Amino acid sequence: MSVKFGCLLLLLMLVNMTSGFSRSWRNSRYSLSNRMSSAERQLRTANQRILSNTNIIRALRLSLLRLQIRTSQQVRSLQLQINDLEQTGPRPSNRTTPSPLIASTFPPVPVVEGTTTTAVPVSCPNCVEKVRVNQDINLGELALSPTAHNVRGRVILLTNRTLVIDGFFYDGQGPDAHFYYGRSGSTPSSSGSPLPDEKGSFDKLGEYLNKTIMITIPERINVDNIRWISVWCVAFDVDFGHVVVPSSLKVTPGPQIIGAFSQLAHQVRSGPVTVLNSKQIMIPGLFYDGLGPAAYFWVGNGTQPTNEGRIIPDETGSTGLLKAYTGQTIVLTLPGCLKVNQISHLSIWCEKFEVNFGHVVIPKDLNIPCYRSSPRSPKYSPGSRATPDTSPDTT
Repeated sequence: MSVKFGCLLLLLMLVNMTSGFSRSWRNSRYSLSNRMSSAERQLRTANQRILSNTNIIRALRLSLLRLQIRTSQQVRSLQLQINDLEQTGPRPSNRTTPSPLIASTFPPVPVVEGTTTTAVPVSCPNCVEKVRVNQDINLGELALSPTAHNVRGRVILLTNRTLVIDGFFYDGQGPDAHFYYGRSGSTPSSSGSPLPDEKGSFDKLGEYLNKTIMITIPERINVDNIRWISVWCVAFDVDFGHVVVPSSLKVTPGPQIIGAFSQLAHQVRSGPVTVLNSKQIMIPGLFYDGLGPAAYFWVGNGTQPTNEGRIIPDETGSTGLLKAYTGQTIVLTLPGCLKVNQISHLSIWCEKFEVNFGHVVIPKDLNIPCYRSSPRSPKYSPGSRATPDTSPDTT
């Protein structure tokens, strides 16, 4: 009897222990399930935050791009306002203080009594105005293909020398992919030519994940003649994605920035030099110590100045020795029938010792407006070394 009772007691103990283990297992499983649910919720929240941050970053990029466009338009507008003020005659000595934007963009121009202002740029009436420079011109989306290495993005023509690809994706796995452009047809082909990437390199493209990049079109290329832009595999002649440029696209000629003076001697330096039109060049922030024995503004052909160039007048119309410059913004007007497209460089040149103090290269085929002379022609100083050509400009 005692044995049976002992067995029964042992059985009850086992049942009780099993029940306890079962409850403990259920509690543990419930707790683990709650933790997993909480982790899943946190993961979903993190993904939503990442997506939200990605959208914010994309919006900020587009806002920055629009700000760059507006700033560029404001600079262009200020340039035209300054030229208009110059056309009206000498500035009064009691003029008001310029706005902060003008003061920060252009160094002050000194008033020289007894001098006349140079002519201002006027667009040629024959120039077709279909699309304005610096307008946000959406050329379209890069074409998608299931086998095109995930290439996609929106192509924007920012200026006649600048393309922007917004939201650009490319997995970087193509064997020899490059940006390519073509001058004919609507379908990319091996007859195209390479474009530099956003770094100015012609190396094969790497990976891009939702990037906004800016591509500078080489100086020798006229954007009006581009018919398509592609991410092209040179090794296998395969188009990974492209956009067609409308044949009706015409970019209105406008001032072109060509770079700053090289710094070689006599403290010569400047801000970004701008070709305003077919005869006028603006040099902002020009510095020169004025100590050269026979220094002049000098133009010619070739990438480097030589003694085969010629003198051009300074901003006052004089071809005498150059004075010192301490950060002024000046506008030079080429004399007579001489045009910007007929020269390759502008320099400060010492004619006595045939030394280049500093120069800037002028690219060919600049998309600039034509020039129309003002009724007031620049005055030339008596006894200047070069006799100006006063034949009319027929542009």
